[in-house]
Amino acid sequence: MTLKMLAWDCVMRERRNLEELQKPYLDFLRNLLKDQPYVALAYMTGILPVKNQC
Repeated sequence: MTLKMLAWDCVMRERRNLEELQKPYLDFLRNLLKDQPYVALAYMTGILPVKNQC
C-alpha cells in the first residue's frame, strides 16, 4: 500500500493544548504505519517536523 497523507500534523497545530487528543492520534498513526508489512510507502506532508521517539 502507498499512502499519501496531507497535513498529517493538523491535529497538532489546531489542538496544540490538548495532549489528550494528540497522543491517541499519534498512537493511531504509529500503529497504522510503523513496521507494517502492507505499507510500501507513506508520504506525509505537514509543517511540523517529525519527532523521532527512540
